[in-house]
Amino acid sequence: MHLVPVQGILAHNGYPKETNRHLILPMNTAQDPLEFLELACLRYDGADSVERRAAARESLAKHPEWVNEHPAVAAATGALDPLRGHLAKDKSLVDQRYTSRGWTLLHGLCLCRAWVAKSDVLGCLDSLLEAGADPSAEYDLGGYCFRPLTAAIGHGERGIERLPPHPSAHGIATRLFRAGAPANDPQALYNTMLSPGNEWIELLLENGLRASDVINWDMGTPEPVRSLDFVLAHAAGQGDLGRMRLLLAHGADPNANDPYSGRTMVTAALLRGQIAAVELLGQAGATPDELTLAERFWLACLTGDRPEARRLHALEAQTVADPGDLLIELLSGGKRGMAALLIELGADPNARNKHGASALHHAAWQGDLGGIDLLLNAGANRELVDRVHKSTPGQWARVNNQIAAAERLG
Repeated sequence: MHLVPVQGILAHNGYPKETNRHLILPMNTAQDPLEFLELACLRYDGADSVERRAAARESLAKHPEWVNEHPAVAAATGALDPLRGHLAKDKSLVDQRYTSRGWTLLHGLCLCRAWVAKSDVLGCLDSLLEAGADPSAEYDLGGYCFRPLTAAIGHGERGIERLPPHPSAHGIATRLFRAGAPANDPQALYNTMLSPGNEWIELLLENGLRASDVINWDMGTPEPVRSLDFVLAHAAGQGDLGRMRLLLAHGADPNANDPYSGRTMVTAALLRGQIAAVELLGQAGATPDELTLAERFWLACLTGDRPEARRLHALEAQTVADPGDLLIELLSGGKRGMAALLIELGADPNARNKHGASALHHAAWQGDLGGIDLLLNAGANRELVDRVHKSTPGQWARVNNQIAAAERLG
Protein backbone atom coordinates (compact mmCIF):
# COMPACT_ATOMS: atom_id res chain seq x y z
CA MET A 1 0.00 0.00 0.00
CA HIS A 2 1.04 -6.73 -1.70
CA LEU A 3 -1.66 -15.64 -0.54
CA VAL A 4 -0.17 -13.60 2.82
CA PRO A 5 -0.66 -10.20 4.51
CA VAL A 6 1.67 -7.68 2.88
CA GLN A 7 1.49 -4.03 1.91
CA GLY A 8 0.11 -2.67 -1.35
CA ILE A 9 2.02 -2.27 -4.55
CA LEU A 10 2.57 0.94 -6.46
CA ALA A 11 1.70 4.15 -4.85
CA HIS A 12 3.95 7.09 -5.62
CA ASN A 13 6.83 5.92 -7.80
CA GLY A 14 6.29 2.34 -6.69
CA TYR A 15 6.17 2.83 -2.94
CA PRO A 16 3.71 0.82 -0.86
CA LYS A 17 0.72 2.38 0.81
CA GLU A 18 -2.54 0.43 0.73
CA THR A 19 -2.67 -3.04 2.18
CA ASN A 20 -3.27 -5.92 -0.19
CA ARG A 21 -3.84 -9.30 1.36
CA HIS A 22 -4.70 -11.07 -1.91
CA LEU A 23 -7.67 -12.57 -0.08
CA ILE A 24 -9.90 -13.18 -3.08
CA LEU A 25 -13.20 -14.72 -2.01
CA PRO A 26 -15.13 -16.80 -4.55
CA MET A 27 -17.91 -15.01 -6.38
CA ASN A 28 -20.60 -16.95 -4.56
CA THR A 29 -23.48 -15.22 -2.85
CA ALA A 30 -23.13 -14.47 0.84
CA GLN A 31 -24.42 -16.93 3.40
CA ASP A 32 -24.84 -14.49 6.30
CA PRO A 33 -25.00 -10.74 6.97
CA LEU A 34 -21.32 -10.31 7.79
CA GLU A 35 -20.24 -12.11 4.63
CA PHE A 36 -22.62 -9.82 2.74
CA LEU A 37 -20.76 -6.81 4.16
CA GLU A 38 -17.43 -8.27 3.05
CA LEU A 39 -18.78 -8.51 -0.50
CA ALA A 40 -20.67 -5.22 -0.55
CA CYS A 41 -18.10 -2.88 1.01
CA LEU A 42 -14.78 -1.55 -0.26
CA ARG A 43 -11.94 -3.46 1.39
CA TYR A 44 -8.81 -1.87 -0.11
CA ASP A 45 -7.07 -5.23 -0.04
CA GLY A 46 -6.89 -6.21 -3.70
CA ALA A 47 -10.21 -8.07 -3.75
CA ASP A 48 -12.49 -5.15 -4.65
CA SER A 49 -14.36 -5.70 -7.88
CA VAL A 50 -17.63 -5.10 -9.70
CA GLU A 51 -18.29 -8.86 -9.51
CA ARG A 52 -18.12 -8.89 -5.71
CA ARG A 53 -20.65 -6.09 -5.49
CA ALA A 54 -22.98 -7.85 -7.92
CA ALA A 55 -22.77 -10.97 -5.75
CA ALA A 56 -23.64 -8.85 -2.72
CA ARG A 57 -26.76 -7.44 -4.39
CA GLU A 58 -27.83 -10.93 -5.40
CA SER A 59 -27.30 -12.08 -1.83
CA LEU A 60 -29.48 -9.32 -0.43
CA ALA A 61 -32.20 -10.05 -2.96
CA LYS A 62 -32.26 -13.63 -1.63
CA HIS A 63 -32.20 -12.50 2.00
CA PRO A 64 -34.11 -9.21 2.38
CA GLU A 65 -34.65 -10.11 6.03
CA TRP A 66 -31.00 -9.30 6.79
CA VAL A 67 -31.76 -5.56 7.06
CA ASN A 68 -34.09 -6.39 9.97
CA GLU A 69 -31.71 -8.90 11.53
CA HIS A 70 -28.47 -6.93 11.45
CA PRO A 71 -28.00 -3.17 11.96
CA ALA A 72 -24.83 -3.08 9.84
CA VAL A 73 -26.71 -4.38 6.80
CA ALA A 74 -29.47 -1.82 7.36
CA ALA A 75 -26.95 1.03 7.60
CA ALA A 76 -24.87 -0.11 4.62
CA THR A 77 -27.86 -0.47 2.30
CA GLY A 78 -29.72 2.66 3.36
CA ALA A 79 -32.65 0.79 4.92
CA LEU A 80 -33.87 3.69 7.04
CA ASP A 81 -36.85 2.22 8.91
CA PRO A 82 -35.03 -0.98 9.93
CA LEU A 83 -32.00 1.05 11.03
CA ARG A 84 -34.17 3.35 13.13
CA GLY A 85 -35.69 0.26 14.71
CA HIS A 86 -32.27 -1.11 15.62
CA LEU A 87 -31.16 2.23 17.10
CA ALA A 88 -34.42 2.67 19.03
CA LYS A 89 -33.62 -0.58 20.84
CA ASP A 90 -29.95 0.21 21.48
CA LYS A 91 -28.20 3.46 20.57
CA SER A 92 -24.86 1.99 21.66
CA LEU A 93 -24.87 0.07 18.38
CA VAL A 94 -23.21 3.11 16.80
CA ASP A 95 -20.07 2.48 18.85
CA GLN A 96 -19.81 -1.24 18.17
CA ARG A 97 -17.43 -2.75 15.62
CA TYR A 98 -18.54 -5.18 12.94
CA THR A 99 -16.56 -7.76 10.97
CA SER A 100 -12.93 -8.55 11.68
CA ARG A 101 -12.02 -5.24 10.04
CA GLY A 102 -13.37 -3.14 12.87
CA TRP A 103 -16.00 -1.27 10.91
CA THR A 104 -18.56 0.86 12.72
CA LEU A 105 -22.07 1.25 11.31
CA LEU A 106 -20.93 4.55 9.86
CA HIS A 107 -17.96 2.91 8.12
CA GLY A 108 -20.25 0.28 6.63
CA LEU A 109 -22.61 2.91 5.30
CA CYS A 110 -19.77 4.85 3.68
CA LEU A 111 -17.94 1.78 2.35
CA CYS A 112 -20.92 0.00 0.82
CA ARG A 113 -21.03 -0.03 -2.98
CA ALA A 114 -23.77 -2.65 -3.47
CA TRP A 115 -26.48 -0.05 -3.88
CA VAL A 116 -30.12 -1.06 -3.81
CA ALA A 117 -33.28 0.64 -5.05
CA LYS A 118 -35.23 2.96 -2.73
CA SER A 119 -32.40 3.27 -0.26
CA ASP A 120 -32.09 6.35 1.94
CA VAL A 121 -28.40 6.52 2.70
CA LEU A 122 -28.43 10.16 3.78
CA GLY A 123 -31.38 9.53 6.06
CA CYS A 124 -29.50 6.62 7.62
CA LEU A 125 -26.44 8.82 7.99
CA ASP A 126 -28.48 11.48 9.78
CA SER A 127 -29.92 8.83 12.10
CA LEU A 128 -26.47 7.49 12.95
CA LEU A 129 -25.07 10.94 13.66
CA GLU A 130 -28.11 11.86 15.77
CA ALA A 131 -27.54 8.65 17.75
CA GLY A 132 -23.98 9.75 18.50
CA ALA A 133 -21.92 8.08 15.78
CA ASP A 134 -18.40 9.48 15.64
CA PRO A 135 -17.82 11.17 12.25
CA SER A 136 -14.06 10.76 12.79
CA ALA A 137 -14.11 7.09 13.82
CA GLU A 138 -11.09 5.22 12.48
CA TYR A 139 -10.39 1.63 11.63
CA ASP A 140 -6.89 0.38 11.03
CA LEU A 141 -5.89 -1.04 7.68
CA GLY A 142 -2.31 -2.21 7.74
CA GLY A 143 -1.16 0.69 9.89
CA TYR A 144 -3.19 3.36 8.09
CA CYS A 145 -6.29 5.09 9.48
CA PHE A 146 -9.48 4.96 7.45
CA ARG A 147 -12.30 7.30 8.43
CA PRO A 148 -15.90 7.50 7.14
CA LEU A 149 -14.96 10.37 4.81
CA THR A 150 -12.17 8.29 3.26
CA ALA A 151 -14.63 5.43 2.80
CA ALA A 152 -17.25 7.59 1.10
CA ILE A 153 -14.79 9.22 -1.30
CA GLY A 154 -13.24 5.95 -2.52
CA HIS A 155 -10.42 6.11 -5.09
CA GLY A 156 -6.98 4.66 -4.47
CA GLU A 157 -4.18 2.68 -6.03
CA ARG A 158 -6.44 0.39 -8.03
CA GLY A 159 -8.57 3.05 -9.66
CA ILE A 160 -12.16 4.19 -9.49
CA GLU A 161 -13.67 1.18 -11.28
CA ARG A 162 -12.67 -1.04 -8.38
CA LEU A 163 -12.82 1.75 -5.79
CA PRO A 164 -15.60 4.11 -6.91
CA PRO A 165 -16.88 6.97 -4.78
CA HIS A 166 -20.19 6.45 -3.04
CA PRO A 167 -23.00 7.84 -5.26
CA SER A 168 -23.98 10.06 -2.32
CA ALA A 169 -20.38 10.93 -1.48
CA HIS A 170 -20.84 14.70 -1.64
CA GLY A 171 -23.92 14.62 0.56
CA ILE A 172 -22.18 12.28 2.98
CA ALA A 173 -19.11 14.53 3.10
CA THR A 174 -21.21 17.63 3.77
CA ARG A 175 -22.94 15.97 6.70
CA LEU A 176 -19.72 14.55 8.10
CA PHE A 177 -18.03 17.95 8.02
CA ARG A 178 -21.08 19.50 9.66
CA ALA A 179 -20.84 16.87 12.40
CA GLY A 180 -17.19 17.67 13.03
CA ALA A 181 -15.16 15.41 10.75
CA PRO A 182 -11.71 16.96 10.17
CA ALA A 183 -10.89 18.30 6.73
CA ASN A 184 -7.34 17.01 7.16
CA ASP A 185 -7.99 13.42 6.14
CA PRO A 186 -4.58 12.24 4.89
CA GLN A 187 -5.81 8.86 3.63
CA ALA A 188 -8.55 10.53 1.60
CA LEU A 189 -5.97 12.94 0.20
CA TYR A 190 -3.66 10.06 -0.67
CA ASN A 191 -6.40 8.04 -2.36
CA THR A 192 -7.69 10.94 -4.46
CA MET A 193 -4.28 12.30 -5.46
CA LEU A 194 -3.83 9.11 -7.50
CA SER A 195 -6.77 10.10 -9.74
CA PRO A 196 -7.09 13.03 -12.13
CA GLY A 197 -9.16 16.02 -11.13
CA ASN A 198 -9.16 18.15 -8.01
CA GLU A 199 -12.78 18.12 -6.81
CA TRP A 200 -12.05 16.24 -3.59
CA ILE A 201 -8.93 18.20 -2.76
CA GLU A 202 -10.93 21.38 -3.35
CA LEU A 203 -13.71 20.09 -1.08
CA LEU A 204 -11.24 19.42 1.72
CA LEU A 205 -9.70 22.85 1.27
CA GLU A 206 -13.12 24.50 1.33
CA ASN A 207 -13.90 22.76 4.60
CA GLY A 208 -10.78 23.77 6.45
CA LEU A 209 -7.74 21.80 5.25
CA ARG A 210 -4.78 24.04 6.10
CA ALA A 211 -1.20 24.30 4.95
CA SER A 212 -0.03 23.52 8.50
CA ASP A 213 -1.88 20.17 8.69
CA VAL A 214 0.27 17.03 8.62
CA ILE A 215 -0.21 13.45 7.47
CA ASN A 216 -0.83 10.82 10.14
CA TRP A 217 1.54 8.05 9.13
CA ASP A 218 5.29 7.78 9.60
CA MET A 219 7.33 8.66 6.51
CA GLY A 220 10.62 8.19 8.33
CA THR A 221 11.37 11.90 7.93
CA PRO A 222 12.99 14.09 10.62
CA GLU A 223 9.92 16.33 10.78
CA PRO A 224 6.22 15.59 10.18
CA VAL A 225 5.22 15.88 6.54
CA ARG A 226 2.59 18.49 5.82
CA SER A 227 -0.44 17.21 3.97
CA LEU A 228 -0.44 19.79 1.16
CA ASP A 229 3.32 19.41 0.67
CA PHE A 230 2.87 15.64 0.38
CA VAL A 231 0.31 16.06 -2.38
CA LEU A 232 2.34 18.81 -4.07
CA ALA A 233 5.40 16.56 -4.25
CA HIS A 234 3.32 13.86 -5.92
CA ALA A 235 1.73 16.35 -8.33
CA ALA A 236 5.17 17.70 -9.26
CA GLY A 237 6.44 14.21 -9.91
CA GLN A 238 3.46 13.59 -12.20
CA GLY A 239 3.68 16.98 -13.91
CA ASP A 240 0.14 17.90 -12.85
CA LEU A 241 0.46 21.66 -13.17
CA GLY A 242 -3.19 22.46 -12.41
CA ARG A 243 -3.07 20.61 -9.11
CA MET A 244 0.27 22.20 -8.30
CA ARG A 245 -1.14 25.69 -8.81
CA LEU A 246 -4.11 24.87 -6.57
CA LEU A 247 -1.87 23.60 -3.76
CA LEU A 248 0.63 26.44 -4.04
CA ALA A 249 -2.23 28.96 -3.88
CA HIS A 250 -3.29 27.39 -0.56
CA GLY A 251 0.12 27.54 1.04
CA ALA A 252 1.96 24.38 0.02
CA ASP A 253 5.72 24.92 0.33
CA PRO A 254 7.60 24.78 -2.99
CA ASN A 255 10.86 24.32 -1.08
CA ALA A 256 9.69 21.30 0.91
CA ASN A 257 11.39 17.95 0.52
CA ASP A 258 9.90 15.11 -1.44
CA PRO A 259 9.16 12.70 1.44
CA TYR A 260 10.06 9.61 -0.58
CA SER A 261 13.42 10.63 -2.01
CA GLY A 262 14.49 13.07 0.69
CA ARG A 263 15.53 15.59 -1.98
CA THR A 264 13.75 18.88 -2.47
CA MET A 265 10.59 18.34 -4.47
CA VAL A 266 11.91 20.52 -7.29
CA THR A 267 14.95 18.26 -7.56
CA ALA A 268 12.77 15.16 -7.35
CA ALA A 269 10.59 16.54 -10.16
CA LEU A 270 13.67 17.36 -12.22
CA LEU A 271 14.93 13.81 -11.78
CA ARG A 272 11.62 12.55 -13.13
CA GLY A 273 11.97 14.71 -16.22
CA GLN A 274 9.07 16.98 -15.25
CA ILE A 275 10.58 20.17 -16.62
CA ALA A 276 7.34 22.20 -16.65
CA ALA A 277 6.77 21.30 -13.00
CA VAL A 278 10.33 22.38 -12.19
CA GLU A 279 9.70 25.71 -13.89
CA LEU A 280 6.46 26.24 -11.97
CA LEU A 281 8.15 25.45 -8.66
CA GLY A 282 10.97 27.80 -9.63
CA GLN A 283 8.47 30.58 -10.24
CA ALA A 284 7.17 29.92 -6.72
CA GLY A 285 10.67 30.34 -5.29
CA ALA A 286 12.17 26.85 -5.36
CA THR A 287 15.74 26.14 -6.39
CA PRO A 288 16.97 22.67 -7.42
CA ASP A 289 19.88 21.08 -5.59
CA GLU A 290 23.14 20.69 -7.48
CA LEU A 291 23.01 17.38 -9.33
CA THR A 292 25.68 14.72 -9.14
CA LEU A 293 27.07 13.21 -12.33
CA ALA A 294 24.91 10.13 -11.75
CA GLU A 295 21.82 12.33 -11.40
CA ARG A 296 22.72 14.24 -14.56
CA PHE A 297 22.92 10.86 -16.32
CA TRP A 298 19.51 9.97 -14.88
CA LEU A 299 18.08 13.26 -16.17
CA ALA A 300 19.59 12.77 -19.62
CA CYS A 301 17.91 9.36 -19.82
CA LEU A 302 14.54 10.72 -18.69
CA THR A 303 14.64 13.58 -21.19
CA GLY A 304 15.74 11.32 -24.04
CA ASP A 305 19.13 12.96 -24.51
CA ARG A 306 21.05 10.00 -25.89
CA PRO A 307 24.33 11.84 -26.69
CA GLU A 308 24.49 13.33 -23.18
CA ALA A 309 23.69 9.98 -21.59
CA ARG A 310 26.49 8.30 -23.57
CA ARG A 311 28.89 11.15 -22.74
CA LEU A 312 28.21 10.96 -19.01
CA HIS A 313 28.44 7.17 -19.02
CA ALA A 314 31.81 7.41 -20.74
CA LEU A 315 32.97 9.67 -17.89
CA GLU A 316 31.70 7.32 -15.21
CA ALA A 317 30.70 3.72 -15.95
CA GLN A 318 29.14 3.45 -12.48
CA THR A 319 26.17 5.45 -13.76
CA VAL A 320 24.55 2.10 -14.61
CA ALA A 321 25.72 0.25 -11.49
CA ASP A 322 22.36 0.50 -9.69
CA PRO A 323 19.76 1.01 -12.42
CA GLY A 324 16.65 -0.52 -10.84
CA ASP A 325 14.74 2.69 -10.16
CA LEU A 326 15.79 4.27 -13.45
CA LEU A 327 14.71 1.29 -15.54
CA ILE A 328 11.33 1.32 -13.79
CA GLU A 329 10.97 5.06 -14.31
CA LEU A 330 11.83 4.86 -18.00
CA LEU A 331 9.45 2.03 -18.75
CA SER A 332 6.67 3.52 -16.62
CA GLY A 333 7.00 6.69 -18.71
CA GLY A 334 6.90 4.81 -22.01
CA LYS A 335 10.57 5.53 -22.78
CA ARG A 336 11.48 2.06 -24.03
CA GLY A 337 14.20 3.34 -26.34
CA MET A 338 16.06 4.89 -23.44
CA ALA A 339 15.50 1.77 -21.35
CA ALA A 340 17.08 -0.22 -24.19
CA LEU A 341 20.02 2.21 -24.23
CA LEU A 342 20.46 1.81 -20.49
CA ILE A 343 20.67 -1.95 -20.91
CA GLU A 344 23.03 -1.53 -23.88
CA LEU A 345 25.31 0.52 -21.62
CA GLY A 346 25.49 -2.39 -19.19
CA ALA A 347 22.50 -2.04 -16.88
CA ASP A 348 21.32 -5.30 -15.33
CA PRO A 349 17.72 -5.99 -16.49
CA ASN A 350 17.15 -7.77 -13.16
CA ALA A 351 18.21 -4.80 -11.05
CA ARG A 352 15.85 -4.07 -8.17
CA ASN A 353 14.55 -0.86 -6.67
CA LYS A 354 14.74 -0.10 -2.95
CA HIS A 355 11.68 -2.29 -2.35
CA GLY A 356 13.23 -5.30 -4.02
CA ALA A 357 11.12 -5.21 -7.17
CA SER A 358 12.50 -5.31 -10.69
CA ALA A 359 11.46 -3.40 -13.79
CA LEU A 360 9.77 -6.59 -14.97
CA HIS A 361 7.56 -6.57 -11.87
CA HIS A 362 6.44 -3.04 -12.62
CA ALA A 363 5.97 -3.64 -16.33
CA ALA A 364 3.83 -6.64 -15.42
CA TRP A 365 1.75 -4.57 -12.98
CA GLN A 366 1.11 -1.97 -15.67
CA GLY A 367 0.40 -4.54 -18.38
CA ASP A 368 3.21 -3.10 -20.52
CA LEU A 369 3.69 -5.90 -23.04
CA GLY A 370 6.34 -4.01 -25.00
CA GLY A 371 8.32 -3.37 -21.86
CA ILE A 372 7.95 -6.99 -20.80
CA ASP A 373 9.28 -8.19 -24.16
CA LEU A 374 12.20 -5.75 -24.04
CA LEU A 375 13.21 -6.97 -20.60
CA LEU A 376 12.76 -10.65 -21.34
CA ASN A 377 14.81 -10.35 -24.52
CA ALA A 378 17.53 -8.67 -22.45
CA GLY A 379 17.61 -11.58 -20.01
CA ALA A 380 15.20 -10.48 -17.28
CA ASN A 381 14.23 -13.31 -14.94
CA ARG A 382 10.48 -13.98 -15.01
CA GLU A 383 10.83 -16.10 -11.84
CA LEU A 384 12.44 -13.35 -9.78
CA VAL A 385 10.62 -12.89 -6.45
CA ASP A 386 10.48 -9.39 -5.02
CA ARG A 387 11.66 -8.93 -1.46
CA VAL A 388 8.57 -7.24 -0.03
CA HIS A 389 5.66 -9.18 -1.52
CA LYS A 390 7.46 -12.46 -2.25
CA SER A 391 5.84 -12.57 -5.67
CA THR A 392 6.95 -13.04 -9.27
CA PRO A 393 6.20 -10.54 -12.05
CA GLY A 394 3.46 -12.85 -13.30
CA GLN A 395 1.82 -12.78 -9.87
CA TRP A 396 1.97 -8.99 -9.84
CA ALA A 397 0.20 -8.98 -13.21
CA ARG A 398 -2.53 -11.32 -11.98
CA VAL A 399 -3.15 -9.28 -8.83
CA ASN A 400 -3.71 -6.18 -10.98
CA ASN A 401 -5.90 -8.10 -13.47
CA GLN A 402 -3.36 -7.70 -16.30
CA ILE A 403 -4.33 -10.95 -17.98
CA ALA A 404 -2.30 -10.56 -21.18
CA ALA A 405 0.81 -9.70 -19.19
CA ALA A 406 0.28 -12.68 -16.89
CA GLU A 407 -0.06 -14.97 -19.91
CA ARG A 408 3.06 -13.50 -21.50
CA LEU A 409 5.02 -14.21 -18.33
CA GLY A 410 3.66 -17.72 -17.92
